[in-house]
Amino acid sequence: MIPKVGSVTFALTEEEEDAIARVENGYDNKAWEKELTEQGTKGFVNRKRQAEEAKEKYQSTVSNLREMKDKSLRYSEANLGFIACLLRAADPQPGYKLVDLGSGTGRSTIGAATIYPSFSKVVGIEFLDTLARSSKGFVGKVRGRKASVEFKAADFGDEDLSGFQMAFVDGKYLNAAEVGAALSTLPSGAKIMTIDLRLGSGYSLVTTVDDPSGDLVLNTGYVYEKL
Repeated sequence: MIPKVGSVTFALTEEEEDAIARVENGYDNKAWEKELTEQGTKGFVNRKRQAEEAKEKYQSTVSNLREMKDKSLRYSEANLGFIACLLRAADPQPGYKLVDLGSGTGRSTIGAATIYPSFSKVVGIEFLDTLARSSKGFVGKVRGRKASVEFKAADFGDEDLSGFQMAFVDGKYLNAAEVGAALSTLPSGAKIMTIDLRLGSGYSLVTTVDDPSGDLVLNTGYVYEKL
Protein backbone atom coordinates (compact mmCIF):
# COMPACT_ATOMS: atom_id res chain seq x y z
CA MET A 1 0.00 0.00 0.00
CA ILE A 2 1.15 3.54 -0.72
CA PRO A 3 1.47 5.50 2.54
CA LYS A 4 -0.77 8.53 2.76
CA VAL A 5 1.09 11.83 2.90
CA GLY A 6 -0.20 13.76 5.88
CA SER A 7 -0.56 17.39 6.75
CA VAL A 8 1.33 18.75 9.73
CA THR A 9 1.13 21.81 11.92
CA PHE A 10 3.65 23.17 14.39
CA ALA A 11 3.80 25.41 17.41
CA LEU A 12 6.93 27.54 17.24
CA THR A 13 9.71 26.91 19.74
CA GLU A 14 11.24 29.70 21.83
CA GLU A 15 14.37 29.54 19.65
CA GLU A 16 12.31 29.91 16.46
CA GLU A 17 10.30 32.79 17.92
CA ASP A 18 13.53 34.54 18.95
CA ALA A 19 15.03 34.08 15.47
CA ILE A 20 11.88 35.43 13.81
CA ALA A 21 11.78 38.44 16.13
CA ARG A 22 15.40 39.26 15.28
CA VAL A 23 14.69 39.16 11.56
CA GLU A 24 11.54 41.26 11.91
CA ASN A 25 13.43 43.81 14.02
CA GLY A 26 16.21 43.91 11.46
CA TYR A 27 13.81 44.63 8.60
CA ASP A 28 11.54 47.01 10.49
CA ASN A 29 14.37 48.58 12.44
CA LYS A 30 13.08 52.10 13.00
CA ALA A 31 10.02 53.18 14.95
CA TRP A 32 8.20 54.46 11.86
CA GLU A 33 8.88 51.19 10.01
CA LYS A 34 7.07 49.23 12.74
CA GLU A 35 3.87 51.29 12.43
CA LEU A 36 0.98 49.26 11.03
CA THR A 37 -1.12 50.15 7.98
CA GLU A 38 -3.85 48.21 6.18
CA GLN A 39 -1.14 46.73 3.92
CA GLY A 40 1.21 45.78 6.76
CA THR A 41 4.05 47.60 8.48
CA LYS A 42 5.29 50.83 6.96
CA GLY A 43 8.61 49.07 6.46
CA PHE A 44 6.91 46.45 4.29
CA VAL A 45 5.05 49.16 2.36
CA ASN A 46 8.37 50.89 1.70
CA ARG A 47 10.02 47.67 0.51
CA LYS A 48 7.04 46.96 -1.74
CA ARG A 49 7.31 50.46 -3.23
CA GLN A 50 11.02 49.89 -3.85
CA ALA A 51 10.18 46.63 -5.64
CA GLU A 52 7.56 48.34 -7.81
CA GLU A 53 10.06 51.00 -8.83
CA ALA A 54 12.67 48.35 -9.64
CA LYS A 55 10.13 46.41 -11.72
CA GLU A 56 9.11 49.50 -13.68
CA LYS A 57 12.75 50.40 -14.30
CA TYR A 58 13.43 46.90 -15.68
CA GLN A 59 10.30 46.79 -17.80
CA SER A 60 11.10 50.18 -19.32
CA THR A 61 14.28 48.69 -20.77
CA VAL A 62 12.47 45.84 -22.59
CA SER A 63 11.25 46.84 -26.04
CA ASN A 64 9.63 43.50 -26.92
CA LEU A 65 7.08 42.04 -24.48
CA ARG A 66 8.02 38.54 -25.60
CA GLU A 67 11.51 39.12 -24.22
CA MET A 68 10.22 40.18 -20.80
CA LYS A 69 11.15 37.52 -18.28
CA ASP A 70 8.15 38.09 -16.03
CA LYS A 71 5.30 40.50 -16.65
CA SER A 72 4.14 40.60 -13.02
CA LEU A 73 7.18 40.58 -10.70
CA ARG A 74 4.79 41.13 -7.81
CA TYR A 75 6.36 41.65 -4.40
CA SER A 76 5.39 39.64 -1.33
CA GLU A 77 6.97 38.55 1.95
CA ALA A 78 6.39 35.04 3.30
CA ASN A 79 5.34 34.57 6.90
CA LEU A 80 8.52 33.72 8.82
CA GLY A 81 6.66 31.36 11.13
CA PHE A 82 5.56 29.47 8.02
CA ILE A 83 9.18 29.23 6.88
CA ALA A 84 10.17 27.91 10.32
CA CYS A 85 7.50 25.20 10.07
CA LEU A 86 8.57 24.24 6.55
CA LEU A 87 12.20 24.01 7.63
CA ARG A 88 11.32 21.71 10.50
CA ALA A 89 9.24 19.50 8.21
CA ALA A 90 12.07 19.34 5.65
CA ASP A 91 14.57 18.32 8.36
CA PRO A 92 17.77 19.92 7.00
CA GLN A 93 21.07 18.43 8.12
CA PRO A 94 23.91 20.60 9.50
CA GLY A 95 26.13 21.81 6.70
CA TYR A 96 23.42 21.82 4.03
CA LYS A 97 23.26 24.71 1.56
CA LEU A 98 19.87 26.31 0.86
CA VAL A 99 18.89 28.42 -2.15
CA ASP A 100 15.97 30.87 -2.07
CA LEU A 101 14.52 31.46 -5.56
CA GLY A 102 13.10 34.93 -6.12
CA SER A 103 14.44 36.27 -2.84
CA GLY A 104 13.20 39.87 -3.21
CA THR A 105 14.73 42.01 -0.47
CA GLY A 106 16.11 38.90 1.22
CA ARG A 107 13.74 38.55 4.17
CA SER A 108 13.02 34.84 3.62
CA THR A 109 16.70 34.18 2.86
CA ILE A 110 17.97 35.81 6.04
CA GLY A 111 15.00 34.31 7.87
CA ALA A 112 16.04 30.75 6.93
CA ALA A 113 19.66 31.49 7.87
CA THR A 114 18.59 32.83 11.26
CA ILE A 115 16.00 30.16 12.06
CA TYR A 116 18.44 27.40 11.08
CA PRO A 117 22.00 28.71 11.62
CA SER A 118 23.51 25.25 11.00
CA PHE A 119 23.20 25.75 7.23
CA SER A 120 26.68 26.16 5.77
CA LYS A 121 25.28 28.85 3.45
CA VAL A 122 21.95 30.33 2.39
CA VAL A 123 21.88 31.99 -1.03
CA GLY A 124 19.15 34.30 -2.30
CA ILE A 125 18.76 34.69 -6.08
CA GLU A 126 16.80 37.73 -7.23
CA PHE A 127 16.23 38.90 -10.80
CA LEU A 128 15.92 42.62 -10.00
CA ASP A 129 19.40 43.96 -9.29
CA THR A 130 18.09 46.80 -7.08
CA LEU A 131 16.44 44.34 -4.70
CA ALA A 132 19.45 42.02 -4.63
CA ARG A 133 21.67 44.95 -3.64
CA SER A 134 19.14 46.11 -1.05
CA SER A 135 19.12 42.63 0.51
CA LYS A 136 22.80 42.85 1.39
CA GLY A 137 22.11 45.87 3.59
CA PHE A 138 19.79 43.87 5.85
CA VAL A 139 22.30 41.14 6.72
CA GLY A 140 24.09 43.24 9.34
CA LYS A 141 20.82 44.58 10.76
CA VAL A 142 19.69 41.11 11.86
CA ARG A 143 21.53 40.51 15.11
CA GLY A 144 22.65 37.25 16.64
CA ARG A 145 23.67 33.91 15.24
CA LYS A 146 22.85 33.01 11.66
CA ALA A 147 24.26 31.00 8.79
CA SER A 148 26.43 32.60 6.11
CA VAL A 149 24.23 34.56 3.69
CA GLU A 150 24.90 35.51 0.06
CA PHE A 151 22.77 37.37 -2.48
CA LYS A 152 23.05 37.06 -6.24
CA ALA A 153 21.41 39.24 -8.90
CA ALA A 154 20.52 36.69 -11.60
CA ASP A 155 17.73 34.90 -13.44
CA PHE A 156 17.26 31.78 -11.33
CA GLY A 157 15.86 29.96 -14.37
CA ASP A 158 19.38 29.97 -15.81
CA GLU A 159 21.15 28.89 -12.62
CA ASP A 160 22.88 25.59 -11.91
CA LEU A 161 21.71 24.49 -8.44
CA SER A 162 23.61 21.22 -8.31
CA GLY A 163 25.60 22.40 -5.27
CA PHE A 164 22.52 22.83 -3.05
CA GLN A 165 20.78 20.24 -0.90
CA MET A 166 17.68 22.38 -0.26
CA ALA A 167 15.60 25.04 -2.00
CA PHE A 168 12.83 27.40 -0.94
CA VAL A 169 10.27 28.87 -3.34
CA ASP A 170 7.42 31.20 -2.42
CA GLY A 171 5.49 30.37 -5.57
CA LYS A 172 2.52 32.71 -5.41
CA TYR A 173 3.71 35.02 -8.19
CA LEU A 174 6.60 33.18 -9.83
CA ASN A 175 6.71 31.71 -13.33
CA ALA A 176 6.25 27.95 -12.84
CA ALA A 177 8.22 27.05 -15.99
CA GLU A 178 11.24 29.09 -14.86
CA VAL A 179 11.03 27.62 -11.36
CA GLY A 180 10.91 24.13 -12.87
CA ALA A 181 13.96 24.80 -15.04
CA ALA A 182 15.96 25.88 -12.00
CA LEU A 183 14.82 23.05 -9.72
CA SER A 184 15.65 20.46 -12.39
CA THR A 185 19.35 21.14 -11.75
CA LEU A 186 19.12 20.20 -8.05
CA PRO A 187 20.75 16.87 -7.13
CA SER A 188 18.69 13.77 -6.47
CA GLY A 189 17.53 13.69 -2.85
CA ALA A 190 17.37 17.47 -2.50
CA LYS A 191 14.47 18.82 -0.43
CA ILE A 192 12.31 21.60 -1.88
CA MET A 193 10.03 23.74 0.29
CA THR A 194 7.31 25.62 -1.56
CA ILE A 195 4.40 27.87 -0.68
CA ASP A 196 1.36 27.63 -2.95
CA LEU A 197 3.31 25.75 -5.62
CA ARG A 198 2.83 22.08 -6.47
CA LEU A 199 5.59 20.17 -8.22
CA GLY A 200 4.86 17.37 -10.67
CA SER A 201 6.79 14.43 -12.03
CA GLY A 202 10.34 14.05 -10.80
CA TYR A 203 9.43 15.03 -7.23
CA SER A 204 8.00 13.05 -4.33
CA LEU A 205 5.70 14.87 -1.90
CA VAL A 206 7.00 14.42 1.64
CA THR A 207 4.28 16.35 3.45
CA THR A 208 2.07 19.40 3.37
CA VAL A 209 2.26 22.08 6.04
CA ASP A 210 -0.69 24.11 7.24
CA ASP A 211 -0.38 27.88 7.31
CA PRO A 212 0.28 28.78 10.98
CA SER A 213 -0.61 32.46 10.63
CA GLY A 214 -4.24 31.97 11.61
CA ASP A 215 -5.45 34.86 9.47
CA LEU A 216 -7.95 34.85 6.62
CA VAL A 217 -5.29 34.57 3.91
CA LEU A 218 -4.37 30.90 4.15
CA ASN A 219 -1.55 29.40 2.12
CA THR A 220 -0.40 25.82 1.75
CA GLY A 221 3.18 24.72 2.20
CA TYR A 222 4.70 21.65 0.56
CA VAL A 223 7.90 19.73 1.16
CA TYR A 224 9.16 17.66 -1.78
CA GLU A 225 12.14 15.42 -2.39
CA LYS A 226 13.75 15.39 -5.84
CA LEU A 227 13.85 11.92 -7.34
